[in-house]
Amino acid sequence: MKLKQQPVFLFCLLCIFVSLNVNAKPPTADSLSSDFYKKKGEIFYQQGQYEEACEQFMKAVALSNDAKQRQIYITLVIFFLLDAVGLFLFLYLEKQRAFKKLVDKNMQWAKQNEIEPSNEAEKQAIAQMIALFETDKVYRRKELTANDLATMLNINKNLITKLTNTYFHKTLPALLNEYRIKEAVNLLTDQKTSNYKMEAISDICGFNTRQVFHAAFKKETGLTPNDFRKMALNKDFS
Repeated sequence: MKLKQQPVFLFCLLCIFVSLNVNAKPPTADSLSSDFYKKKGEIFYQQGQYEEACEQFMKAVALSNDAKQRQIYITLVIFFLLDAVGLFLFLYLEKQRAFKKLVDKNMQWAKQNEIEPSNEAEKQAIAQMIALFETDKVYRRKELTANDLATMLNINKNLITKLTNTYFHKTLPALLNEYRIKEAVNLLTDQKTSNYKMEAISDICGFNTRQVFHAAFKKETGLTPNDFRKMALNKDFS
């Protein structure tokens, strides 16, 4: 049985158990005492001792009423508890679904690429730039600059700025940060790197410090790296 189904299953079992026990109404000490006074009153009545019999019958009725009131109180308390547990389970499952949706959204975001250059020269430059990012993974260099990219592509630095602004709709630092976060998403969702510490993930992706990585990742995805990994690697969300 999947983990997300267990709370609902246990809740259903609890409801059935409580329902059966409430409906069963096992004899209580009060009900037994009520029967005792009732039988005692019948004996007095048969013996003609009507006053004593009436007294015993009144005690039996009082105890019976007390038992019924106590049963009603217990039933109300149980149903209130069940309502509280049901609300807790509902909120828990809604939170899990929200996390799953967020994780899925960011995993899809990490794979998408929508760039459509029109100019042939710029199209070639874009293709080379994408190759540097996606094949050579130059974004892993912590101090990568526009000058470094211009040298690698053998083009003017100003063209680097134009390409990033026009086709990526970002500044170069923002573009580098996006590729680094996408790399982090891939590493955090890969079973092969599931034992990598966050310092290692941060260093591999090109972040200067773990703190910078943590802040950038949470800003981009809405989750901390640790929370994202836990949710993504959980079989319940596979």
